[in-house]
Amino acid sequence: MLRPRARRRGGSQVQRIGLVVIALGLAFRIWSLAGSWFYFDDLAFLCWSGIPFFREVPVTDAARRVNLAARSYGGLTASELLDAVADRMERASARIEAGIERADPGMLSLREHGEPQRTRARVDAFVARLPGLRDAL
Repeated sequence: MLRPRARRRGGSQVQRIGLVVIALGLAFRIWSLAGSWFYFDDLAFLCWSGIPFFREVPVTDAARRVNLAARSYGGLTASELLDAVADRMERASARIEAGIERADPGMLSLREHGEPQRTRARVDAFVARLPGLRDAL
């Protein structure tokens, strides 16, 4: 009788995160080939929410993670990815504001939760941290 082998639960958290980033990078790369939009948007948003850049994290950790994301995805440097993150979130804030002005129900709901001011404040804080992040790259 064949017995299934026991699953090995090894590897550090960094290794597991690295594998996820590599897999997501490949998936985003394939997805980006199907569209004609700015194809770093999805990767930029992943970095915003996953590194996460929307709050302060240790600079060395953030630099290591954004380097890993840029290398795994390919086609851009970590510094370019940092710029893409700021641009992506600034455009998101502008879209939320435009939706509020149009009285879009979904965007009006976001306004009740402090948007777009909350995201703009987080983007401003991220932009202020960029020099330190670039130095750590």
